[in-house]
Amino acid sequence: MAKTIYAKVMSDIRYSVMILPRRSDGKILLQTWTEEGITTTDGFGSFYLIHEDPKQVARNEITRRFNIKVVLTEAASLQYFIDKPTGLVDLKVIVYFADITDDKILEERMHWFASSDIPYSQMHEATRKWLPIILENHTQLKATIMVAQPGDHTSGKVTEFTVN
Repeated sequence: MAKTIYAKVMSDIRYSVMILPRRSDGKILLQTWTEEGITTTDGFGSFYLIHEDPKQVARNEITRRFNIKVVLTEAASLQYFIDKPTGLVDLKVIVYFADITDDKILEERMHWFASSDIPYSQMHEATRKWLPIILENHTQLKATIMVAQPGDHTSGKVTEFTVN
């Protein structure tokens, strides 16, 4: 599958950060929403431009959402190749843990989860692969993920997952 994807013309190159707020007890904050009857759970994120500093973008996103300052730790560098009907998307994602002490930042659709209680069935298939790795290991993950995605963000099928 990798040869097929690389042979396609890139239709889009994107850069994104994913932020996982984390308390000292190891629980992480995730947001949940329901759209068209499908419940999705995920971290917090933002796209950025190539010339922007991803760590600063992550810091700005947390400050904007919660009005707090945090210590960020890079947890993963993920290279996605997403094969969509409109073309191939080259998506580079930097994942950060945001260590926080205030758990009163919750909104109705946000919940703290212990590693053992994360609702993986409500996450994108790729996230179900890399999130347990970064929660269990103390080293930064670097991975390449190839996804066949017929449409919706949560419906993609991981065709290849390689830890670099």
